[in-house]
Amino acid sequence: MSDEQRPARRRNPFADMAVANVSLVDGDPDSAEITVLTDAMRTAFAFLDDYLDGRDDRPGGPGGTVIALLGDYGIGKTHLSVRMVSRARRRLGNPRGAMYLDAAAADFLSLYKRFMTSLGVSGLVALVNDYYADRVAEALEPSGLTKDDVRAMSGLAAETEREDVRWHEIARELGLLESRLLRQVRETLAGVTANRDFAAALTLLLRTGFQDAVWNWLLGGRPEQILVDRGVTKVIDDDLVALEALRVFALLLGGREQRFVLVVDELDKIFSAQHAPGHAEMSEFQELLQVATKAGACLVLGGLPEVWPALSGPVRARIPHPVRLAGLTEQEITDFIMRTQEATLGARTLSPFTPPVVRTIRMVTRGNPREVIRLCHRAFRLADDRRRETGVDAPIDDALLSRASTDLFGQPNADDIGDQIARVLTIANWDHYRDRVLGPKADTRADYWVRFPQRASGCAVLLTSALLTEADVDAVLARVVALRGVEPHAVILPVVTGTPTDIAVARVREHLGHEPVLYRQATFVDDLLHALETAMSRLPELDAADPVGQVLTHTEQILRRMATMHRDLLEQIQHNADRVESVLTRPADPTPTPASVPAPQADDLPEPVAGLFTAAVDALTALTTIDPEVALAFDTGTYEAADPALRIVERPDVVAAAGTGRLLVDVVARFRSAVAAWFHRYPGTTDADARAALEGVCNVYDAMAEYLPTFRLTPLTAVPGRPEDALARVEESLSNLSFRVRRQVLRTAAGR
Repeated sequence: MSDEQRPARRRNPFADMAVANVSLVDGDPDSAEITVLTDAMRTAFAFLDDYLDGRDDRPGGPGGTVIALLGDYGIGKTHLSVRMVSRARRRLGNPRGAMYLDAAAADFLSLYKRFMTSLGVSGLVALVNDYYADRVAEALEPSGLTKDDVRAMSGLAAETEREDVRWHEIARELGLLESRLLRQVRETLAGVTANRDFAAALTLLLRTGFQDAVWNWLLGGRPEQILVDRGVTKVIDDDLVALEALRVFALLLGGREQRFVLVVDELDKIFSAQHAPGHAEMSEFQELLQVATKAGACLVLGGLPEVWPALSGPVRARIPHPVRLAGLTEQEITDFIMRTQEATLGARTLSPFTPPVVRTIRMVTRGNPREVIRLCHRAFRLADDRRRETGVDAPIDDALLSRASTDLFGQPNADDIGDQIARVLTIANWDHYRDRVLGPKADTRADYWVRFPQRASGCAVLLTSALLTEADVDAVLARVVALRGVEPHAVILPVVTGTPTDIAVARVREHLGHEPVLYRQATFVDDLLHALETAMSRLPELDAADPVGQVLTHTEQILRRMATMHRDLLEQIQHNADRVESVLTRPADPTPTPASVPAPQADDLPEPVAGLFTAAVDALTALTTIDPEVALAFDTGTYEAADPALRIVERPDVVAAAGTGRLLVDVVARFRSAVAAWFHRYPGTTDADARAALEGVCNVYDAMAEYLPTFRLTPLTAVPGRPEDALARVEESLSNLSFRVRRQVLRTAAGR
């Protein structure tokens, strides 16, 4: 079929990166993210609404609360966190009534600084201004005037933002003594926070000439002399003081009978088994939760499941509402697909997906939303490419879904999986044989034969590729029948390394009585260990009344263990010998001097917009360029010096990845040029025509980038000299690039 005869390409409604968009905290109307309301989300929203409505059964009336959102990577914690902030702001009618933070580093000091940056100078001044306004109102009580009366007298509308009301100027006009009011504010803040340093510093924000000094101190700087003279001596430079500062602001923000919601995401960077805060920090964090709750604030803490056991018992006791997020169900995935296509394409339909394919997606991804979205994105594109090639609008089938899964998650190597299985068995100290033939025929071979202590039989582990056809399933079941013929009590455990169909899994499950293990790189070790422990529990125990049989069994196990240890020792010796030989025979690699990356062409794009493109090009260049190696080869002019470059170009996967990267650089550069042209064509306007033109440019970029996914750049990470975070930087800079560019362009154009 010629290019002219091909049907038009459909826009892919599913996101390729599937990363939660935190810009929705600000209620960005340009976003088309779809939210599927799960049971966990309903529970979290209910806890939040109870807090916002002031519903609390505890004595003393409504107070604060703490909610924990726990779930694996990609399960939707950030997505839910962002929507909880938006929900709280909408309910409170106050954009400062809720705040989203992510723990960007593994310490509380960094978290505190992010909190202060989000609050900002204006928000901080508005906070202190509220306490000043209360003192003004108290001074006016004898006259019967209220704060609203004062607003009206000053010509201020009732809806005027509180940070725009200059209460100290109003107090001066009314003849109130400012020094007395400031002293009262300081005493009030000291009483609320129980911290003289913060009370003194925050009060100084209301005085001319002190704002910069106070802000610098709050961000961790040493107090300037003008602050020291007024009693501010502390330095916020470690986790303990940072937690104390967070506690102070929890008291201030949750006080005055105001509702305040603070969401802290990615708390696993601070609390984990590998990085657990000390006893003092844990106690201070416990105090923070307690104080925030008493002050009437709501804390929402998000993190991986490992956060919960890393917390101390007293800390967990102060988190009354843990919410554990689970994967999407088949119905929820179906709902997501239909709503996404309706929002983007205008048609609420499941096609080209089908109910059986949705079941397979659920099985392969376990409902992980990020993996569901990425798999839908890839499958939709492959289906649309097939439609354009053949002219037939056929639904997505199992073979195409398997190809999409392989493109995204890679095709696992059977040898690597076998090595992983061996490591699990060795660590668990279970006797095992690799490639063990249990009977006289070849079809009784088990990839691994595992024996457990005090058990009469064992477990046969069978490696099999994707179960896509009936023949694939029949071959596995034939091996199961043959093994059971020689080991009737054995547990047979198939490990499926590819993407099976739901019907294939159902047939295997029906024959075995239990689920096969599906290989998923992130969870395979845990899945296999759980399956083997379950298999051991199914095996009959040895007869305790037969000591001779037990001795013979134990002797056999010891001999097998010695044979396994001997084999492993020989393999290790051979491995070490190979390493020594490679070191001795490898020519010395001269260290290449990194070549400078040519600067992009200058244009008159506004800096916030240009920065997005520059970050993307710089990240791609750092990962994909082989200029240093090639330059070294030609500059030196010897074959030996060309070895580093040759070791790169001799690998087809690296060459393909480099080509993809350079194409991405060109696409981003063209995208930048098109945006610059848009600014020239629509100077200082964001009307409907301008928005439509910008949307068209962004859609063209999305269509191009869709055929150049970042996972194809992965082979470049193995090239020596590349920064460890090079691929992560590329993914971060290209994540939702068109969305971020469109948003920044419109904001910048509106401000011109």
